[in-house]
Order: sequence, then structure tokens, then C-alpha cells
Amino acid sequence: MLNTVPALPHAKLPPFLAVITELAASHPHLFRQHIPALLALLPSLLLLVIDVGPTPTVAQPNPSGASSFTFPPMPTSGGAEERPVLGEKCGRACLNS
Repeated sequence: MLNTVPALPHAKLPPFLAVITELAASHPHLFRQHIPALLALLPSLLLLVIDVGPTPTVAQPNPSGASSFTFPPMPTSGGAEERPVLGEKCGRACLNS
């Protein structure tokens, strides 16, 4: 029922809407039968559908099943020299680095 208007170029849409609005205001009985269809269409045009996924909780901090975040990060073995944790006493070695 709503597809009865032929497609318009985008440039002609604002004048068309202005004329339709004026016509609907001056002769509302012409549009009475279309009101239920228009009202059914509006929510899908105006309301956003957002799916944020599952909500993290303390018991399940990563419900999506991806790799979980850990803090502090686990030390990796490699060629990197170990540094003392902030606040630890490290002696003369900390002064030289």
C-alpha cells in the first residue's frame, strides 16, 4: 500500500514532502485509511536496534568466549631483561638503568 508513489529523484523529495504535508493537514480524511500502515512503518524507521551482546559479570567477565583479559600480564620468556616491579627495592641495578 505504501509503495504506490513512484520513485522520486532525491532533489525532488523535499518539495514533494512539503506538498504532501500541506495536503494531509488540509484534507486529513484522504489519509485516514493509510494511518495504520504508516504507524506500523515508523518504529522501524525511527528506533535503532542495538545488540551489544552478553553482559559481562564478575562470575563470567568474558561471556563471548574469546580470550580473556588478565592483569597483570603473564611474563613471557624471551631475551628481555627482567625489571623489578614498581615499588620494589632493587638496589644499585635500578640506578644504572
